[in-house]
Amino acid sequence: MAFTGGHFTSGADLASDQLAAVCHATGGARVIAPAGSGKTRVLTERLRHTIEDRGVDPSTLTALAFNTKAAGEMRDRCGNLVTARGPHIRTLNSVALWICNEFGGHGRFNVFEEPQVRDLVQLVFDVPRQANTDTVLPYIDALSAVRLGLTTPVMVENENPDARGLSPVRSVPKSAGRCERARFRRTDLPVD
Repeated sequence: MAFTGGHFTSGADLASDQLAAVCHATGGARVIAPAGSGKTRVLTERLRHTIEDRGVDPSTLTALAFNTKAAGEMRDRCGNLVTARGPHIRTLNSVALWICNEFGGHGRFNVFEEPQVRDLVQLVFDVPRQANTDTVLPYIDALSAVRLGLTTPVMVENENPDARGLSPVRSVPKSAGRCERARFRRTDLPVD
């Protein structure tokens, strides 16, 4: 692989538009293309070119992948190019979490997996149990709608009677720590 006279030579078989994206000289390069068109290959070759041909320090580079599967594929394709120092291959969500943890100023944030979310929902709300029915899912869906700002807790509860108890939930005291917040029950939550 060599960078000669402004051109990139590699063992990778790239189309002219892919090669243009790999060799793009300054600033970020945005690659928009349909599934299966070779975006991951272009991004991995661009990383390789930037590090090996242009001598850029890998710790200064971050490549964003759409999902964890694409990020894993990108890491695999980069092979020994990816080290603990960099380049960093992340999903958009992992970059957002990193930013919150680095610059949020409120300690470390964690991402809850579904079992943890279900436990927390059952801790906060009086979720009725019913045989052969997922009674927690309506609460998760309702909380997602509220979190995304699509609707208010009162509206969600009116539209979804299977998620009772959302309307009194408005806030947890700002002074409460994460563990403290997790212990709050619906009846303990103050109304703003």
